[in-house]
Parts: sequence; C-alpha cells; structure tokens
Amino acid sequence: MDAVHVESAKQDTLIVVGIAASAGGLEALTLLLRALPLHQRLSFVVAQHLSPDHPSLLATLLGRESQMVVREAEDGDRLSGARCW
Repeated sequence: MDAVHVESAKQDTLIVVGIAASAGGLEALTLLLRALPLHQRLSFVVAQHLSPDHPSLLATLLGRESQMVVREAEDGDRLSGARCW
C-alpha cells in the first residue's frame, strides 16, 4: 500500500495488513519488516505455519529487525497501529 492510499483514508482509520508465510518464510518476513515504515495507522498481522511441538521465537526474531513493536498475539488483544502481531 503506498503512502497516497494510507494518507487518503480517514485520519482515525486503522489499516490492517495481513501477511502469510510458510514455515521457511523467516528470511522473507525479516526482509519485509526491515523495509516497512513505522506508521501509526498501519497494523501488520503475520500468519506463519509453525510447529505445535515447539514454542515460537518468531516475534522475538522479527522484533529485532523492525522499527515496530512485534509481539505474539494473545486472545483478547486489540490491534493498534505501528505494531506487528
């Protein structure tokens, strides 16, 4: 989404961007998050296939590469801007 579209939306509108990746997508996600702008009206939601047998370090690894706060979503969380879930 380019800046023109983001800026033309209502000022209080939160824009949610969904990103999906396979289990081998860590490198691509890392490159993407490094390049994404920090924008108060953009919230990014990442869905990645992970093993149910191991705890995920995805949020920690991606958080090291992003200007945004990156955290694992929990039940009841509310999306907010300048965040990656």
